[in-house]
Amino acid sequence: MKRRTPLRRRGGQRGQSVEAYRVWIRAHPCMLGCRAPSEAAHLPRTKQHGDAANLVPLCHAHHMEQHRIGVRSFATRYALDLATAAGEYWREFHREEGAGAVL
Repeated sequence: MKRRTPLRRRGGQRGQSVEAYRVWIRAHPCMLGCRAPSEAAHLPRTKQHGDAANLVPLCHAHHMEQHRIGVRSFATRYALDLATAAGEYWREFHREEGAGAVL
């Protein structure tokens, strides 16, 4: 039987940290230089990083384009290494928070 309601996350502190990171990402400008407000755009999960570490700031138009054409095509079109950029944002967040990056 399919679950109708999502499971609640355990460990409120971890959830708060993830939400703080999303807020931090959205406070940055679109990584393509747009002046529009940013959204926290998810990249596909990799073996090296968890979900939270795979966020980059993109304006709404670029975020929707990324979904429409796919991450690989988007990265090729704009000559971006999105995984590296996501890792750099993740490490910078932890440096600013004083928590030390754990990847």
